[in-house]
Amino acid sequence: MNTLFDFITHIKGVEYLLAIGFIGLFILIWESLSPRPFGAMLAVGRDDLDHMRHAGVREVVRTAVHTAAAPFLVIAYVAMVPVAFVTGLGLALRRWQAGLGRHG
Repeated sequence: MNTLFDFITHIKGVEYLLAIGFIGLFILIWESLSPRPFGAMLAVGRDDLDHMRHAGVREVVRTAVHTAAAPFLVIAYVAMVPVAFVTGLGLALRRWQAGLGRHG
């Protein structure tokens, strides 16, 4: 770590890992204090397995592919929003400029 940016990036990474770890630890402690520890999670897991058995392999793979593609679609959307904004703004300015040129 030679720069302030390196230091802050490292500290933020450690902070996020600690936050996720404490959230996971809280969930484990909360579940262990309940009357039936992890009972609801096991029931939901059984329901999910039953649904996958009834839906078939094709539907399960299709859902997994859509789930895996979701982060990339979000990144593409986030990248396209500024481009669309600048394009729309440019077209509006060109129309405005063309309108002023004819009337001025």
